[in-house]
Amino acid sequence: MAQQAAFAVCPVCGMIQKVRDDAWNTAVAAIYANYKVYPLETVQTHLMFSNTGAAKPRSLILAEQLAQAVSLPQRGRLLDIGCGNGDFLHSFKQVRPEWEVCGFERSEASRAALEAHLPGVRFYSGSLDAIADRFDCLTLNYVIEHLFEPVAMLRQMQGLLSPGGGIFVQTTSFQRNPFDLVIMDHCAHFTPETVAQAGVRAGLRLTASSNGWLEKEIGWYAQPAETPLAAGPDPLAARAAQDCERMVRWLKKFPETVRQAAAGRPLGIFGTAIAGTWLAGVMPGEVAFFVDEDPQRQGQRHLGLPILAPQDTPTAAAVVLAFPAGIAAAIAARLEKNGFDFAKILPPAFEEPPLGGKKRWNARIKNTNEPRHENKH
Repeated sequence: MAQQAAFAVCPVCGMIQKVRDDAWNTAVAAIYANYKVYPLETVQTHLMFSNTGAAKPRSLILAEQLAQAVSLPQRGRLLDIGCGNGDFLHSFKQVRPEWEVCGFERSEASRAALEAHLPGVRFYSGSLDAIADRFDCLTLNYVIEHLFEPVAMLRQMQGLLSPGGGIFVQTTSFQRNPFDLVIMDHCAHFTPETVAQAGVRAGLRLTASSNGWLEKEIGWYAQPAETPLAAGPDPLAARAAQDCERMVRWLKKFPETVRQAAAGRPLGIFGTAIAGTWLAGVMPGEVAFFVDEDPQRQGQRHLGLPILAPQDTPTAAAVVLAFPAGIAAAIAARLEKNGFDFAKILPPAFEEPPLGGKKRWNARIKNTNEPRHENKH
């Protein structure tokens, strides 16, 4: 996000949205005109690293969990809406090889990349209303956050379902991952409660939750409800607004805590995804390099800065782990176990609700040269 954005909250369901003004429209039009999925990755997939350092495609984790959670049959037809380069379809095909997999995008721009990534895939573009086929499963992976009218989209999607079919939605929780708020083209921001409310308001019956499948992420699988529930005001709506406010405060404080903890040492950022990219953008000229565990990214440049492997990181440098505090602590522990002795700056803990009281904004720096000592700046 290269500019300020205003947030609005629905007083009924609690969903957070960016205000759609002229500045936002201009910025997002520029983003979509040059959009590329995973630009630093040669095989066009996003890897997740376990506490042991083992890597696995995020899309494959989701496909495996989905197939298991809802007992998907061995044969069927799936349509991934907002399919991009086909990463999820490729993973799903590994889990359910006898399924027919199809992708949808508004424009034809993704067709070539999708067909190269997954030969034989059926691709649809234009309008969902023009699709005559029906599907046993519809997926909306990391798409609902791009929609100003998510309930309307979920209602429209139900017209594409075969009898007994269902819809799978996956997105990010801004409560667990405040960096979601700084992604300019994410116009909607969800909590587990508000993403569930979107499904209920669309007339769906939620049968499985994905809130524990991936850290920082939330979602569900649902089928059309025979008798839609009456979706009244959500008592958690006010809390969603408070959570948005405290996460914005956390984001505003984060760069200064990093400066204090670095104490003049060469500064690196661990991770080249959203959080690291944003942090480098709000600290121009202060960051010397990135560090990434993903071999696809190592040796490349991001924002004009080199991307180093952990083993190539200067021991005199300080590296900020640009993640929510719990995830950052787990990564720091893994790096220390593997003998990487550069200093690690951990982000501050989130301000605890309810609002008010003592705020905890001090970053923590873990220096593995002094493993039993923790300095606070």
